[in-house]
Amino acid sequence: MRFFGWLWTLLLLAWIFASADGTRDIEDRRLNERLTHRPVDAPDPSIVIVGVDDEVFRLNRYNRLEHARVIDNLTQAGARQIFLDLIFDEPRGPQFDIPLIEAIKRSRRVVVAGVYRIDEEDARMRPLRPQFFPELKELIKKGICRMGIINTSRERNKIDALMAVDDHTGDDYWEPAVRLSAAAALVAASNHLSISDVETTPASPWIGEILHIPPLHLEVQTRPQNEIESLLCPIRYHPAATGPKGRPGLPGRFKVIPYLKVADGDPATLADMKNKFVLIGENTTSTTDTYETPVGQIKGVEIHAQILDALIRRRIPALPRPASTFLHLSELLIAVLCLAMSGLLKRQPSLWRCAGLVGSVMVLWEGLVVLGDCHNSFLPQTLGELAIFATAMLAMFLRFWSTQKVLRTFIPAAIVDQLIRDEAIHQGAVQATVMVTDIRGYTTLSESRTPTQVLELLNDYHSETVAHYERFGGHVLNYQGDAQIILFGHPKKLKDPALQAILAAQAASSAVEILRKRWNLPLDQAFNVGAGICTGKVYIAELGGDYREYTVIGEIVRKCHKLQSQSQILGANIILDEETYAVCREKPTVEKRENVVIDGLPEPVTVYITDIVPT
Repeated sequence: MRFFGWLWTLLLLAWIFASADGTRDIEDRRLNERLTHRPVDAPDPSIVIVGVDDEVFRLNRYNRLEHARVIDNLTQAGARQIFLDLIFDEPRGPQFDIPLIEAIKRSRRVVVAGVYRIDEEDARMRPLRPQFFPELKELIKKGICRMGIINTSRERNKIDALMAVDDHTGDDYWEPAVRLSAAAALVAASNHLSISDVETTPASPWIGEILHIPPLHLEVQTRPQNEIESLLCPIRYHPAATGPKGRPGLPGRFKVIPYLKVADGDPATLADMKNKFVLIGENTTSTTDTYETPVGQIKGVEIHAQILDALIRRRIPALPRPASTFLHLSELLIAVLCLAMSGLLKRQPSLWRCAGLVGSVMVLWEGLVVLGDCHNSFLPQTLGELAIFATAMLAMFLRFWSTQKVLRTFIPAAIVDQLIRDEAIHQGAVQATVMVTDIRGYTTLSESRTPTQVLELLNDYHSETVAHYERFGGHVLNYQGDAQIILFGHPKKLKDPALQAILAAQAASSAVEILRKRWNLPLDQAFNVGAGICTGKVYIAELGGDYREYTVIGEIVRKCHKLQSQSQILGANIILDEETYAVCREKPTVEKRENVVIDGLPEPVTVYITDIVPT
């Protein structure tokens, strides 16, 4: 039974895990809340954002000459890597382009933004490849300058951040290759890696796709976008430092330096840039280049800073993404909890204890969720709750089913159904047929055996004979050692209960030969089933108060015991009283004996005996 329960539990859990997509929206919303409300450490101090604010545009200082001056100043200040979240797709003339190119050559630490745009006028929605003016394009091809893909997705509440793009189509100057995102390109550049040092490992049924940027090995999620595949990984956001509601410098936020301070060579500002990752991008009060995230609207350059912070500190949260290793481990943990709970539920003596156990397991799960959140591992909260609740319901159903099944072995099935429905059980006089049996030769059988062997023998005997009684509609009310009391006609209605009792007794007699062979009894050893069968008015009763036993009492029961006790004296296996033979609709072949004196009965009686066993 325990194995059966575990099997059903495993099948249920497999179905819940396979159908998890149905709860994906709820799970994602709760994940967003958990990611947002969990406190995060202060961002890595080696990351600095240089914001191109409204003052830059007001003074008309947003041009490539100024960008070249900023690159030179940062390079001389010893910046570790410089990312320009600015678009350089078209030439602006030699007086602007050449100074920028020369500054990038001198620095050799610059990463420029490459944008994959979607052509909305094209019915096929083909992606347009990153475009750069010719001289900059040549620097990228030679490896003097690096390209970092930026994410132009307007998806709300981003949990995932673009890590790389695999362009399968290629064009006249971009060969198919892994394109690193801006943050990933900065990490690679700071570790002196070329693009050939970066690779991806295809996903398997148990492990997601792995992006290798030594020393980072990140499990990512693949998301096709038209002809581009994005490799995504989750991040936890710091509070906004940029954008209309950004508050730079407050606890937990990035440091944002005004663009003009760097361009004008402010000594104190530049002194703070040594060995820093510097990300340059728009930080005006407008909503341009602003994206919705779990912490509110922030500028695009800060998204790259957030990703970079997660990468260099290796603080990538483990989320239960489809086909990820963490999801499979989470499902294994849920399965262990549910199987343990299922096994314990079967042992509880009351429904209150069962409810307490289920509540305790649910509290344990929620505690594990909170503990995991504190350690950056976000367990599938909704999936776990659903699995625990469904397992509890299944376990309680199996408990009910097994209890009902066991009760039916002690009490007639109809009475069990009445008890479960909380209906009053009929008590009082009913017309029924009673049969009492015992083993003839039981004393000889038990003398040569130990009590344990006798118990095994009796259980074997009862199992073999009771199967025949139940086949003919009878129910055993009581066992008294080798004796049995069987009732026919109540509570289960039978067309001819007297005849069914006779047929059941004959079938039990036929089982003797089977048992004789099984027990290796010698042919000369006495072993038979003696049965007395009487019909009439019996009284159904519940005995025992709070600890009840369902049984029958009355003169008919006493008479049945007396008849059965005469089976050896009369030389018959089955003895019927006159009433039983009279009510049989289909008369069996019997031998009538009149004026039989039986000890305990006031007057001689007429009985009918039969040893006929149907072929």
